[in-house]
Amino acid sequence: MGKKNYGSAYGMSFQRYRYILKQVYNHFGRKYTILIPNALDGQHILPSVRRGYNVVCYESNNILLNGGTIDSFNIIGLKEKIKYFKMEENVELKEENFYDKKVDKEYDFVFCYKSLHLEENKSIPKDRKMRKLLSSVKENGILSIYYHLA
Repeated sequence: MGKKNYGSAYGMSFQRYRYILKQVYNHFGRKYTILIPNALDGQHILPSVRRGYNVVCYESNNILLNGGTIDSFNIIGLKEKIKYFKMEENVELKEENFYDKKVDKEYDFVFCYKSLHLEENKSIPKDRKMRKLLSSVKENGILSIYYHLA
């Protein structure tokens, strides 16, 4: 199997992300399951699984899930990336919008990257999105939010 360009269409993962993972690991002293509300095309999922974490992620955009073209840029779908890197056991992919769903489980670490202001989430009030994120974190858990103020 030849090497394919399976990086993220959004670039490298947030440059501080690996340090965040290390700090959270030091906080808990063990590996934990990560919740990522909007998976995009695997930008933060792939680095997490490579470091040995299990990831639960949500994504509702069909092009990001299955591949396609956005603004003349070919995107390899998240499903194909998970299969290519043999990460099926470590990634639980839910094909729905996290903010439209009832929270059924709490997680030690929730990493929210650009999720609050995505186009598909604009119809949902920000306070409702924040309550949803907070309710998905365990009592002694950590919520990390990266938000663009543009």
